[in-house]
Amino acid sequence: MRLAPWHVCYACIALSIPLVNGCTRTESTPQTPQTQPSEDFSGSRVHQLNGKVTINGSPVKEGVIKLIDASGRSMESLIESDGAFKIVGITPGPHKVSIESRNAPGKYSNAETSGLSIDLKRGVNTHNFELATE
Repeated sequence: MRLAPWHVCYACIALSIPLVNGCTRTESTPQTPQTQPSEDFSGSRVHQLNGKVTINGSPVKEGVIKLIDASGRSMESLIESDGAFKIVGITPGPHKVSIESRNAPGKYSNAETSGLSIDLKRGVNTHNFELATE
């Protein structure tokens, strides 16, 4: 028995539909950013500190801000050109602060002599640090 050419054509189309279906991309809906702290693998919450560093009212344009918690664990962030910084993954509680920048007096580069400290809460914290020239 010989098949008509249109039978062969329909058979090819029928067999190719599952292949084409499996190769198509499906667009997922964009996820909204989390506004609450997310959990990490240890089950603890992730917290952050945002703010700006200024000296005599002007932004500290470069440098590093470092937080040291009571256990001695430190977290740091680069200071952006507008003085802004963001540190993610901090632990709540008291922290000593140091700020290293060629624009800031030397006393701020050591957490023991800077005189800067902060008591961080759970979630997102915002705090600005105003430095003074000596």
